[in-house]
Amino acid sequence: MTKIILPQAPPSRPKHNANRADPFELLGVANTGASKRGNTFWKTIRTCPREHALRNVVGWRRRGDAEALTVGVTFHHALEVYYRAIQAHQRPLTIRPGRPTEHYFWGNLAEAEQAAWASIEPLRGAAGYEETYAELERMLGGYFDAYRRKDHWRIIAVEETLEYEDDGLAYSARLDLVVEDYDRGGMWVVEHKSARTITEELVAGYQLDQQILGQVWLLRACVDAGSYPTLRGVLVNIATKHKRGPRLERVECMPSRQHLVGFEGSLRAWHAVAPLLERLGWPQALGNCAGPARYWSKCDYYDICYGQPDVPVEALRQEPPPMGFVSAELEAADG
Repeated sequence: MTKIILPQAPPSRPKHNANRADPFELLGVANTGASKRGNTFWKTIRTCPREHALRNVVGWRRRGDAEALTVGVTFHHALEVYYRAIQAHQRPLTIRPGRPTEHYFWGNLAEAEQAAWASIEPLRGAAGYEETYAELERMLGGYFDAYRRKDHWRIIAVEETLEYEDDGLAYSARLDLVVEDYDRGGMWVVEHKSARTITEELVAGYQLDQQILGQVWLLRACVDAGSYPTLRGVLVNIATKHKRGPRLERVECMPSRQHLVGFEGSLRAWHAVAPLLERLGWPQALGNCAGPARYWSKCDYYDICYGQPDVPVEALRQEPPPMGFVSAELEAADG
């Protein structure tokens, strides 16, 4: 068999850091990755079938962590610890008819915040994490200052995974937080997001975002509605990384029944298209490799397609991962 040589594209600023300790090992938590058949899985099929194949069929992953992803994951982790502590406080308390007492909401805020700070303490002083920890410190401190006594939430679930499968169609999602909001009324999914800036386009995009629609669709398809308050929608909980202090925004997304019907129809259509894309050899969506289509970043597999755009996916499956990548199968075996 002829050896495939993958030339490198022109150098660019790396977005992955392979020269520091794994953040999950430092935090002492498992890296569960994205949900099995969730938004990321289906989104890559639409963005670029070749990217989907290299990630999910060939199983190549970038070595090292992307800084933006590391900040997002560790921010999620701290909020998970925080809201689990709030939930543990709320569970044994009796809720009187009507609005719960202040003690119910805020009885252990100090302990919950301390637990959140302690959860990211291993990153403080860790080599290569100086800027990461500084960003987290600003974001988490700003978040607590803004919301510590404003959220009248009953915590229903923290980091809950829902899965749907029917006639081969599979969709899953991990819900960051599910609450009963006594100010807005009803039950809400709270989706934590971190961002560089908050723009009008970013905020508007969430109303038809596949992840948001999928979360509501899964709740309606998989959960007994009679056991919970009325589902009102998703609260996108955004914190920015500004050095002069984070900007915080919450976007209410309330898809209608027609939106959910459209989401399911779209999902089933892409499910039907996937076998055709496989038969076609997972073609590249050239033009979606970099630039505005990727928020002025570039695809993890850019160098591979740049060097050998005509190499079939099946041929790549026979090769070891190129420099800078690891095989998901080998990682699982080593783990």
